[in-house]
Amino acid sequence: MERSILVVSRNEELALALAPIAAAAGVMLEAASELQLADRLTSERTYALLIVDEQLPDGGGAQWVARLDARASRPPVILVAESLEPIDRVTQWLEVLKIDAVLARPIALTELWARVEELLGLPHVAHIARAAAEGGHDPDDSFDRAFDALRDGVRRRLPRRLERLADAIERLLDQPTPERLDETRLLAHKLGGSAGSTGFSALADAVLRLERSLASVSADAGAVRARGETWSRLLAEAREGLEE
Repeated sequence: MERSILVVSRNEELALALAPIAAAAGVMLEAASELQLADRLTSERTYALLIVDEQLPDGGGAQWVARLDARASRPPVILVAESLEPIDRVTQWLEVLKIDAVLARPIALTELWARVEELLGLPHVAHIARAAAEGGHDPDDSFDRAFDALRDGVRRRLPRRLERLADAIERLLDQPTPERLDETRLLAHKLGGSAGSTGFSALADAVLRLERSLASVSADAGAVRARGETWSRLLAEAREGLEE
């Protein structure tokens, strides 16, 4: 039985962009632009995965996912949130609602599909064309080129995202506040996901350790400034990781 993904998003371009990737991976894709339609679709059929906007015209995506738990077992969920949501809200989504992944806008298509592959146990998209060729089918070269272009676009943005994170850490050290700590944590989370999905393993590893350090510190001035040397070292490792 072919697996299906339901994309619940106010932005129809997201489903359109994912459609050729899903087709190449042998996965069906359906879309809904509001929760009312998503309710009907999920009551009528079974999906392997849900990709859900947090902000939809007729309600919140996370609250809708919570309501799904009252039904039979729900599929894995990727929640697409607005940029820089408060860290306590993200924690609630992950730990209380058991949402499997939270990605923030602007969303990188390569990062999103990497999470889909992980949750569904799909082969990496780079192997799809090779597998098709071995099976006697012509691979879709245009799809490969399009996906490579998307991945290259994410790679080009990594240096700018890393410097945004470095600036945020500098502001946090200068004036530790809960708001600045939340902002810095989310920038680190977003950069780590992008680095991992584009093959920059050393960068992703350094940012992951930085993210863990940020997650374990409070907004107390002394506690934050005591981490300054560690964060500077991890930023230096992350910059070196860009050269790999």
